[in-house]
Amino acid sequence: MKKGITPIISIIILLLITIALAGVAYTFLMGQLFTRIGGSFEVPVGGAFCTNGLITIQVSNTGTSDLHSHPTNPAANDFITSQVDGVDVTAYLEVTTITPGQGGTILRNYNCTTSCASGPHTVDLGTESLILHPTVYCP
Repeated sequence: MKKGITPIISIIILLLITIALAGVAYTFLMGQLFTRIGGSFEVPVGGAFCTNGLITIQVSNTGTSDLHSHPTNPAANDFITSQVDGVDVTAYLEVTTITPGQGGTILRNYNCTTSCASGPHTVDLGTESLILHPTVYCP
């Protein structure tokens, strides 16, 4: 007579392993998803403009967590990309925190007259969630 695990016990063990793996996968994916949703933002209509050669960018926080902007402290800066025509403008970011559902200025009075000509300019502004590319026209 052979001794071993009965078929019912082996099925229960396999079900427990499957449920445990599904729980781990769910926890990992939800953590990734909430990180992505948390840093969402948009540039509202008229939120990217140029006045007298000075570019200003305003954003609205459409995510679920605060958006932090800090030019000299990368650990406190949620904006991982901030460029105008490929030139890094991180040093010109405002020190600000924008709560969910609120708006604020991220880039204020970036002097475009010294580094770029008049006409359209592409702004790259992004968090871990997304990168937006609004176009700003400087006369």
